[in-house]
Amino acid sequence: MATTLYPGIPFSPQATLANNIGAADTIIEVSDASAFPPAPNLATIGTDEDGETVLYTAKTETALSGCQRGIEGAARAWTAGELIGRNFTAKDHTDLIAAVLEAGAAATAAGAAARAAQKAASTAEGKAAEAAETAATKQDALTGQPGQVVVFNADGKPEAQDPPDTGVTSFNGRSGEVVPQEGDYTAQQVGALPITGGTVTGDVTIGGSSPSLTLGDGSGYPGLQFEGLAKEGLRLQADSRGVRLFATTKTADIDSAGSFSRLAGVDTPVQQFDAANKMYVDEHAAAARRGVNLLDNWYFPDPINQRGQTEYATSSSNIYGIDRWMLSLVSLKLIDDGITLQVSTQYDWPSIRQRIEAYEHLAGKHLSLSALVRNPHGLKVLVTLKPTNGSGGGFITASTAIQSDEWQLVHSHGVFPESIAAATVMIYADHPTLGTSFDVMAVKLELGDHQTLAHQDASGSWVLNDPPPDRTLELLKCRRYQQVFDWGEENFVIGYGNTTSTTTANAFLPAVPKMRAAPAISNTDGGNWSCTANGEPVKITSISPWFSSHYGIGIRVFGNFPSGAGQIIIINSNSANKVIFDANL
Repeated sequence: MATTLYPGIPFSPQATLANNIGAADTIIEVSDASAFPPAPNLATIGTDEDGETVLYTAKTETALSGCQRGIEGAARAWTAGELIGRNFTAKDHTDLIAAVLEAGAAATAAGAAARAAQKAASTAEGKAAEAAETAATKQDALTGQPGQVVVFNADGKPEAQDPPDTGVTSFNGRSGEVVPQEGDYTAQQVGALPITGGTVTGDVTIGGSSPSLTLGDGSGYPGLQFEGLAKEGLRLQADSRGVRLFATTKTADIDSAGSFSRLAGVDTPVQQFDAANKMYVDEHAAAARRGVNLLDNWYFPDPINQRGQTEYATSSSNIYGIDRWMLSLVSLKLIDDGITLQVSTQYDWPSIRQRIEAYEHLAGKHLSLSALVRNPHGLKVLVTLKPTNGSGGGFITASTAIQSDEWQLVHSHGVFPESIAAATVMIYADHPTLGTSFDVMAVKLELGDHQTLAHQDASGSWVLNDPPPDRTLELLKCRRYQQVFDWGEENFVIGYGNTTSTTTANAFLPAVPKMRAAPAISNTDGGNWSCTANGEPVKITSISPWFSSHYGIGIRVFGNFPSGAGQIIIINSNSANKVIFDANL
């Protein structure tokens, strides 16, 4: 069933509950029904982690009706006056991704059906033309008697022939009406052996308890060409290592798993000694099994980088650089085709890491981990999935120590433990020399035992299978963990709220999506913020985090508010510094 996407409404206006409602109520009266799009659609009640998303199927001038409660969050009782609105929800985000995947699958199926129909039409057209030509050149113009033998002369005209005087009267010691029997002819008698050319159609079976097939005379390695395989760019060839399956045209990707490779589930040789063997692939199967990347911000030639720096350096641990990636003992520099990681501390484990939030869903799953790396200094570079947030061994680890200025694929797969306390993907070098470096283009964590990150092209170079990810979706995912406000030198309204006493106020900064948790704030100095209360400027001494909701970030504002509680405040930016709201893991 196709995923339903519910439209939003510009600027997400807010209404309030007109009456108290219970957890089972399906009619919700609101203060302003115009704040909601036509039914069916979604609405969110509340402003924090205890909120509730409902699906209404009808709308009147005063109420939402036919409500399905607890679409997100638990259905519960709410009091009149609680905020309700059409806000961006996690369900919207999940449904958008599902709709994109469904559209891609439908387009692929439609393309395959169109190609099949075109092929069938071409075949039918060819057969019709052949039949028309035959009919035109050999008209049935016979005038002889029934049963006469007819041939066509050089001019294409029919000529009746005299029948033979007698039939066969004896053969192989048999006389009278001779009926063919098994053994009457040998393959040599009818010229069937040896075969020096031509086509054998249908099934061919070599029987016996120990059948054998000899190809050639030992002076070379003949090829076995099959029409069905040839159309897919594949060829069977016999050589000193046995019969092997080769790719003869450019194909999609290589699946290499430990000491063997596989093509659509068929074991293929271990030896990777020529370009053809490096291109084992079933293109159609690869497209079907291509997995969703479980990591955020995985494409490094154009990463999400809200902090805006082109280089991050640290000689300590657990410092965030580009979004979702934590640095330890390493310098990270953005380059045209990826990132460079340079060693900051000798003889340690300089690394970048991404902690996975919903790690419980990985327990007991078969996972594949892969990355494209470039290793000009011949370091031992590892990519690992660990069931911890800190140090310790990985359960799925791939590595390379090959020195090369070309991109290399590192890949491994395995079953993640059933009992885990965390999950972290880590890319690092093992005890490198100070000042050495390696590059990373992309990294992928996916379900299954196949990697679908990259393949080798006809020249043997590793290239990505998929186009770069959608930056809008990647930014939305990253903003759940971190939101960076860069107001520059301008001074404009960034939030609003109300005072709760002569020294405190609550304020709201519009921001989407909802952050993972109430964020830490990098710039809490009141001197970097300005505020007015009822139009009069007031001095802010400091700010602190309060909460994160579906429509904004809540902050506590501390300062001097002479008019006391209940006054409307407006907050302006007053700093060229970035302000980072950080809810990273």
